[in-house]
Formats: sequence, C-alpha cells, structure tokens
Amino acid sequence: MLTTYRKEAVLRMADVRIPKYPMRRLPFSDKYVEEGIPLPQDEIDADVELQTAVEVWMKTVDELYSRHVGNSAACPPDPHGAH
Repeated sequence: MLTTYRKEAVLRMADVRIPKYPMRRLPFSDKYVEEGIPLPQDEIDADVELQTAVEVWMKTVDELYSRHVGNSAACPPDPHGAH
C-alpha cells in the first residue's frame, strides 16, 4: 500500500492539482523546550490546528488518489497510442 506522500507524488506526476501541505500558523520556537518554559496556549493551539489540517490534507490526497486510480481504470490507455 502506498503512503499518502507517495500518492501525492503520483498525483503530481499525473498533473492532478493538490492542495498545499499545511503550515503551522506560528513558527515553532525551540526556546520553550530549551529553557524549560511551559508552552503558551497559542503554541498548543497552533499544534492542534496543524495536526487537524494535516489530517484533512492527507484525507484529501487519499480521496484524490482513489478518484485518479478509478478514472485510470475506467479509461485505460490505448495500446496503439491513439488519444
């Protein structure tokens, strides 16, 4: 079974439009870990939002890949090269 990231690569090669991978709304700062400071709620919220956005992105890629594979199976290439 292909990973979501491999499915994304297959879709990109097939020129299927894919949403951009989500980015964290706040740049991650190592200072909290390095200095042992508890994470502010904004940082925790940003992590939760990113995790949710990544899950949605992965589901979208999986759905696009399933459709792509289904369409490819429904319309196999002509062995004689005709389009």
